[in-house]
Amino acid sequence: MTTKTIQFLKELGEGFQFQYVSDLKIAKKLRIKHSRSGKIQDKESEGHGLPVLAYAFDELGNVTALCHDGKIRQYL
Repeated sequence: MTTKTIQFLKELGEGFQFQYVSDLKIAKKLRIKHSRSGKIQDKESEGHGLPVLAYAFDELGNVTALCHDGKIRQYL
């Protein structure tokens, strides 16, 4: 899942202001924020509390997440 997580983050591109990842080693390597709980923290998001490997917010506050089941999901 490590390579899938890194690939997901690289494919997101520049349209995302905030990126989080649940793996501390990946967070340090890519210099992005670490999500200690491994879940979406934004209480306003439909995906709040969803266990994820990585997620990011775009300028509008939409969430794109790589979930533990390997699927990519988007939330408002």
